[in-house]
Amino acid sequence: TVLGSITSLVESSTVIDMGLLAPRLMADGQLLEYDSRWSLANDVYDTIVAHTHPVHEADLATQAHLRRGFCLRLIGDVRASLAAYETAGEIASAANDMVGVLRARIGEAKGAIARGNMPRATEILDATISSGAQHRQDAVHSLALHDRSDVAFQTGDYELSIKLGYEALAMADSSRGGDRILGDIAASFYYLGMHSAARDAYLILAATAQEQYQRWMAT
Repeated sequence: TVLGSITSLVESSTVIDMGLLAPRLMADGQLLEYDSRWSLANDVYDTIVAHTHPVHEADLATQAHLRRGFCLRLIGDVRASLAAYETAGEIASAANDMVGVLRARIGEAKGAIARGNMPRATEILDATISSGAQHRQDAVHSLALHDRSDVAFQTGDYELSIKLGYEALAMADSSRGGDRILGDIAASFYYLGMHSAARDAYLILAATAQEQYQRWMAT
């Protein structure tokens, strides 16, 4: 349906209105992400970036770069992912978009985690958690808490990981985000030896998770 609406708009227009097309492309990219087709999703977001003005359409450009950063990280291109997050942060900063700036910082922290630089990731995330709370941005606050929980997990502090995970879960703004947090809480339960609790969480995710990737991991 989404692809059909995109092709219909392109075929019926002599000059493409990106204001109409870009939201449909974003929806297509999101659907590809749900299906764990990150390379294709990145191509879609790259198309948006190539045809979006970073000043006049700053919000859309920021979101597209943020999604590119996510997809590139999942396909293993950490350097390109960090570059996408950096660009998102620059565009958001110029537009006084605090949420975009904070989300870009979280992306930078994810890159540090991927490279094993946990002290740097902790530094970035603690500052982002503080900013998220100060500006009452629950969604960003939740994302930062979740990644800080991941750092605790990676360094073997499973109890702290669970504590931060539950704090993040309470503020999650989507089922998709909640699924990811629950999966990480389950992993910490497992490594604490609380296998029954871990199994319960994985059973829920295997049956109900929004993303194919999360259902794979839970299974």
